[in-house]
Amino acid sequence: MHLKIHVSIEHLSSVEGIWCREKKAIVLSSLRPAGRRAFTCAHELGHWHFDHGTRADELVSTRTPDRNQPEENAANQFAGHLLMPPCGVASTLETRKWSPSKLTAVQAYALASYFGVSYAGFLGHMCYALRSLEQSAFEKLSEVEPKDLRKHLCPELSAPNLIVVDEHWLSRPIDLEVGDALMFPSGAIDSAGLIECRSRNSGVASAAGVSQLTNLSSGRTPLIRVAESGFRGYAQFRYPTHNNVYSDS
Repeated sequence: MHLKIHVSIEHLSSVEGIWCREKKAIVLSSLRPAGRRAFTCAHELGHWHFDHGTRADELVSTRTPDRNQPEENAANQFAGHLLMPPCGVASTLETRKWSPSKLTAVQAYALASYFGVSYAGFLGHMCYALRSLEQSAFEKLSEVEPKDLRKHLCPELSAPNLIVVDEHWLSRPIDLEVGDALMFPSGAIDSAGLIECRSRNSGVASAAGVSQLTNLSSGRTPLIRVAESGFRGYAQFRYPTHNNVYSDS
């Protein structure tokens, strides 16, 4: 279903995103991390779904519920369930044989990678929306900084963002920006050479375009989509087609 909502990414320094009801348009900040930007886009889509008026959502450090902002809470709930549906989260945990009550920071980071959201956003959704993560566990996991997890997982890399792909990754695209790091199962191959390998199971996105991750033991070949760092423009054009696996050339 095409909603006919225009989504663009621009240099916005003071807001997370904008929903313009009159123009049926969403504007996102190119300055925010990709996972945060994805949640913001879904959040603004929630304002459309609930027929809220035009608004600019300011930068905030947390997504915890605020009873004084019912429309914002509704948009957050919409975004969380759109990006991390309960059945999808449950299935992903079950496939990996991970328990919410025993979830580690590394596991939470990998799940955030899979759902395309931030580490903090995933933990908040698990705790406040799905109620599958105890408050004490949420607080403990929240003390771990994503940058420390990136350093722990890929000490040879110093990229600002790291996506962790495991053998259980299904067919959803792996979205990156030039300069982002990718951790993948040993032996996996990037079919178009967009990832500059730094070790047997990690590399850095060095060029924009669309490729596939092949040679996974599961037999699946998820797309790798790489956008230019700091891309500005209509979101639908953020992945160049010169390496596009959809192209006939």
